[in-house]
Amino acid sequence: LPKAEGASYLRNLQWLADGKRLLIDRVDKDTKRRQIFLTKVSENKTEVFLVDEETDAKWIGGPSRTLEPHPKIADQFLFTSERDGWNHIYLATLDSAKFKDGKANAETKQFTKGKWEVQWANWSGESENVIYSSTENGTSTREISTLNLQNKSKINLTDSRKGMKTNLQISTKSLNPVVLYNFSQWNEPNELYAYKICTSCSATENASYPIRLTNSIPEKFKQTKWSEPKFFNFKAKDGKDIPAKIYLPGNFNKAKKHPLVVFVHGAGYLQNVINGWNNYYREFMFHTLLTSKGYVVLDIDYRGSAGYGRDFRTDVYDFLGGPDYQDHLDGIDFAVKYYAVDSKRVGVYGGSYGGFMAEMLVMRAPEKIAAAAALRPVADWKNYFAANPVYTAERLGFPEKNPEAYKRSSPIFYADKLQKPLLILHGLVDDNVHAQDSIQLIEKLIRLEKTQYFEAMLYPSENHGFSRPTSWTDEYTRILNFFENHLK
Repeated sequence: LPKAEGASYLRNLQWLADGKRLLIDRVDKDTKRRQIFLTKVSENKTEVFLVDEETDAKWIGGPSRTLEPHPKIADQFLFTSERDGWNHIYLATLDSAKFKDGKANAETKQFTKGKWEVQWANWSGESENVIYSSTENGTSTREISTLNLQNKSKINLTDSRKGMKTNLQISTKSLNPVVLYNFSQWNEPNELYAYKICTSCSATENASYPIRLTNSIPEKFKQTKWSEPKFFNFKAKDGKDIPAKIYLPGNFNKAKKHPLVVFVHGAGYLQNVINGWNNYYREFMFHTLLTSKGYVVLDIDYRGSAGYGRDFRTDVYDFLGGPDYQDHLDGIDFAVKYYAVDSKRVGVYGGSYGGFMAEMLVMRAPEKIAAAAALRPVADWKNYFAANPVYTAERLGFPEKNPEAYKRSSPIFYADKLQKPLLILHGLVDDNVHAQDSIQLIEKLIRLEKTQYFEAMLYPSENHGFSRPTSWTDEYTRILNFFENHLK
């Protein structure tokens, strides 16, 4: 390949249908340029040609990783890109006779468009149809559709039940392939479904799909009265719409003031305001416990979260704890105004990026936050750059080139402002957010004589995601007791 400019990494490698030419998806220029190369491999030499290139002033994001060669036509492949602000499907058709000077002649056409995202795409068997999942019918759900690239006709495949249809798998070696997917709703964990894609079949034949393949949810779970989230949007200080969900106590009374717990999802780039099941099922169950004790629980998809387009995703560039931090303050104000929340009894908790945000909120906004629990939190982004340089450089650049961004984004530099209770919890063998983050913060808080404001628990045998039920129980018992002591 041509030498990369600045930091780079390879995102995808795929052979074209002839098995002799390789597509390579590379990001360089410190995560700000994406190039798709084509290599022609022969007995005597390998030639490299540039097929497509795009740049982003902030960073090339994860949604555009899709790169799928046509299963039969060796000069075609589809890919996704956020170049118009939303992740959509593009088809590249190569003209092999016009490759020269390191560039491949390719006609590129956009096939989906709108203020919604394609989340997954592939060829629908050995046909001209593409199958994809998207947020076209709302960001809180996923629908599966097929698109004919010849006449641009579209068919929604799955049934009318609204929820999350995820983890798609499909065979590309059949004219009538079967797609497998998980379906879930807010109170229904994933079950496996199958849908046979047959555009020539009769309506009667197609009416039998999708077929449910598993039935794994215990009856006790179904009989439990879980706290149902209410979905809504609120306006942030800068005018952006912020998606949120709120859980209310069973005896909710607007004439009475309630304590509020704010949950902050992890990863930064993740979506949690969905009508579906995800990794935060423990927290979902914990929120039912909290509401049973009289708490209101707020969960927002703050700036940087997935599912809402390129601008929403990159608003955190150069300042983690900037717009995303403000979104939480605005969400708290909304809950105080419309959901009878006591502004003096607001707590926050979260893990990983959520733990980072919990620390930022309690240190920088003591007038808003009465108590915070930070699980496996990032306290200093320079540490996380050492563990995960791609993630961190995308958002903050490089520590030696942009030290101010790292400083304003790291809770450890606000430790002197702590004046409300903080609970720190971390696994000692965490190989994602290393325990050094919490240990360094603990040491600094001791030196600042902040002992009265914090407590900590380290888990000697736990990694970033706990594996032992006893550890989960211990952690959430501590969080519950912490909130009961400081918010009631």
